[in-house]
Amino acid sequence: MVWTAGLALLADNTDKGELGQCLGYVTMAINAGTLLGPLSGGIVYDIGGYFAVYEMAFALIGLDIVLRLVLIEKRTAREYMESIEDPSYDPLLPKAASAVDGERRNTYRTDIAINAGSESLTSPDQTLVWQRRLPPFLWLLSSRRLLVALLTSMVMGFMLTSFDAVLPLFVMKTFGWSSSGSGLIFMAVFLPSIFGPFVGYLTDKYGARYLAAGGFISAVPFYGLLHLVNHASLKQEVLLCALLGFIGLAITFIITPGFTEIANTVNEKEMESPGIFGDKGATAQVYGLFNSAFAVGSIFGPLFAGLIREHAGWGAMGWSLGGLCAATSVPVLLFMGGWIGDQKAQTE
Repeated sequence: MVWTAGLALLADNTDKGELGQCLGYVTMAINAGTLLGPLSGGIVYDIGGYFAVYEMAFALIGLDIVLRLVLIEKRTAREYMESIEDPSYDPLLPKAASAVDGERRNTYRTDIAINAGSESLTSPDQTLVWQRRLPPFLWLLSSRRLLVALLTSMVMGFMLTSFDAVLPLFVMKTFGWSSSGSGLIFMAVFLPSIFGPFVGYLTDKYGARYLAAGGFISAVPFYGLLHLVNHASLKQEVLLCALLGFIGLAITFIITPGFTEIANTVNEKEMESPGIFGDKGATAQVYGLFNSAFAVGSIFGPLFAGLIREHAGWGAMGWSLGGLCAATSVPVLLFMGGWIGDQKAQTE
């Protein structure tokens, strides 16, 4: 819930040309929280005990609530700005007559589109009426572009959490590391997220398609090379950290364009059919779908990796994840940002 609302708020209050860069900071913050959460929890547990961990969590939740209460949303700020520019403006008064008349004209045209039996059932006005009767997220699911973005979200969750069930046990068994060391190994995966804002800048400038597809394709060899880590030595430890770092960098090139693609899909549909999502839009709903897809990947990622690791070995697990990334890169390359054929036709 918090993630969905936060992403929707950011998307609604950021210019389209700067959305990718802003979401890059979100990517960095999410990965930092994922990394620092277990580490800070372990430190607080060692110093203050069991209940101190929950006290720290409640303090952070309280800070988040305070910040949300003092937040001024964009539409509220717009009303105050209008009152400053026009002293006679009062947001509590009814709308201006022209706005009301415009709404009446829109309602009149809608009634005509519904009641005029002689009109075609596929007329634009009547199609718009039926689309407005459906929940926005149901209509958005008919978009191949959004479906690919949701697939990207699911695979992202799969990639981020697949190591949770196998990596700590692997380094403890292979290298003889302690529980603290097995937790710190995740730093190699999450540290490349510091490049999130830069990836966001590239997304704003060049689009999400090739960055996300490149992220999936570049992750394939590094997943495959994990089978080279098979015995205890300093070189093997360095090799594992390097491979995990490159995988983390590939994930960074996937997450930020994926976040941006969700907002761009809603904006595109709104431009095609203005007002189709109502006054408040559908950004929160579509990020809810994005969060649900990510949750599915987060659930099955550790299960899949743990099952393959147990029955087929560490190397087979790496190749399986690499194969998943290779397969996902195909629909991402073809459909993210719209059908690739349409883009080539426009450039020609």
